[in-house]
Amino acid sequence: MKKIKQFILLITTMLSVVFTYSQTKQAEALKLFNSGNYAEAAEIYASIILSNNRDIPLNYYYGVCLYYLKQDIDESIRRLQFSLTRPVSTDVHYYLGKLFQQVYEMELAAEHLETFLDLSKTTNSKTIDAEQTMQDCLSAVRLINKYFEIHVLNKDTVEKSRVLNQINLSKDAGELLLSQNFFVTGVERDQVIFKTERGNEVFFPKQERNKSWNLYKIVKLLDTWSEPEPLGAPINSDYDDLYPFLLIDGVTLYFSSNRPGGMGGFDIYQTIYDPETGIFSEPANLGPPFNSPDDDFLLAPDEYLGKAWFVTNRGIDKTEHIVVEIVWDESLIKNNTENVHQLKQIVALPLSDKDFGQLSKKSPQNDNRNRETSENKIYFLINDTLIYTSIEQFRSEDALNVFKSGFDSEQKKNIFISHLDKKRETYAQSYDRNEKNKLYNEIVQLERQTYGMEENIAEKYVLARKLELEKINHLKKTGQLTIKTDKIENKHNIEYKIQIGVFTNEPTQLSLENIPTVTKSEPDADGLTKYYSGSWSKYEDALSMVDTIREAGFSGAFVVAFLNGERITLDKAKKIE
Repeated sequence: MKKIKQFILLITTMLSVVFTYSQTKQAEALKLFNSGNYAEAAEIYASIILSNNRDIPLNYYYGVCLYYLKQDIDESIRRLQFSLTRPVSTDVHYYLGKLFQQVYEMELAAEHLETFLDLSKTTNSKTIDAEQTMQDCLSAVRLINKYFEIHVLNKDTVEKSRVLNQINLSKDAGELLLSQNFFVTGVERDQVIFKTERGNEVFFPKQERNKSWNLYKIVKLLDTWSEPEPLGAPINSDYDDLYPFLLIDGVTLYFSSNRPGGMGGFDIYQTIYDPETGIFSEPANLGPPFNSPDDDFLLAPDEYLGKAWFVTNRGIDKTEHIVVEIVWDESLIKNNTENVHQLKQIVALPLSDKDFGQLSKKSPQNDNRNRETSENKIYFLINDTLIYTSIEQFRSEDALNVFKSGFDSEQKKNIFISHLDKKRETYAQSYDRNEKNKLYNEIVQLERQTYGMEENIAEKYVLARKLELEKINHLKKTGQLTIKTDKIENKHNIEYKIQIGVFTNEPTQLSLENIPTVTKSEPDADGLTKYYSGSWSKYEDALSMVDTIREAGFSGAFVVAFLNGERITLDKAKKIE
């Protein structure tokens, strides 16, 4: 009996020591927790929770530590959910809401945040953040239904100051730099700004009086710069709008913002500039995997290299950033998300196992030559016998300037048509009614802009011809010019034309405006008339124009041959030629 009493005393003493030790360590951990030292607090909680696994306060504090340390989100959720049986604090709903947002369980996140707000009796930093996060979760429910399929080439975790060192743009894609390396005064020194490839425009953020950041641009005027001009709504908002990047098409702008309606933190947005109205389109959130509940920013595509870079701090300390290098080409398409598990894998940005070899789609050096060549090489009808194939052939400077204006508008129109085709494709693949309604309105607006541009382009080309012919007639009258025409001269009288179609009604003058001179046959018994474009003495010359005529709207265009005005086969014409 005496030994039993001694044993019981020993056990009691040991338990008392363990309990006292546990209580001491808990007090130490709680002190560290309250001072914000979550790393050291977590170490203590991890050691004592092994023997107190069902202790509700321990589970709560340990779960919160893991939340702040961004370590083991699933374990943090498990601990905090257990503590819900007898909550230590209503804050448990706040933390669970934030954690469920991180694992893309957006509806669960919104429920916990709403509960937290209902239970909160005062307004503080947590309630303000909870309201914003709840809005983000509700908007993310829509955004995560689709994702961009990307191929990650490389990921580097670097300090914030070294981010730009990891982005290796070609010269023709523009330049990213810190504001301190361009501005002397007036702009915060550590902000990222963008200078276009021609060096004549700079986009940069500027802090307003209300402490929010808005985007501005300046334009080079001879040897000086214009006054800063805000990009205005809908790009600039009451929130922070930063990290601008303009694509080489001159109209597509990417930037980052922490405005409501995103997935949380900073998100990357895309907007399209309308040259006719001078207004940017409503910014579109790119969604996953470019965006996440953390901060995502600075998308910098380089179409010459076939690559792009973007920056995120998802899953890491705020003092560091991950620079992600991806393939940027036609393979960048949107897919429907199957489930949350798939989404979590996608936003983790795994490295691609595909071999992309040499990605460069264009050599910047070669493209400079191509750009100069494409700007000089043209196909412009002055009249029935005079065709310009180079801008150097213009005699009238006024006509050349009007032509260039029309030519630039035509390039922009082609970009709009490309955007229009993509939106139509997205519309056809969408099953979301709200998204389809939004896309429908955007498509209608783009169609109106495109049609308006076509009329404007045609008017400019007509004026360019008029001015050039006036100049030519003046030079001819004063004996300063003799024009050689492109009339057919060959001893066999072989003539090649491009048949553009067989029509009952004559095509509109607008549709014929940008193709070589059109002729027609006599109507046949059914009232059908064949229409032809151009006249060449060599088959290869005619063939080289087929694609141009097809692009002008006559998709069925093809080469035909005539001998002394009579239709013959191409084989026979080639043999005679």
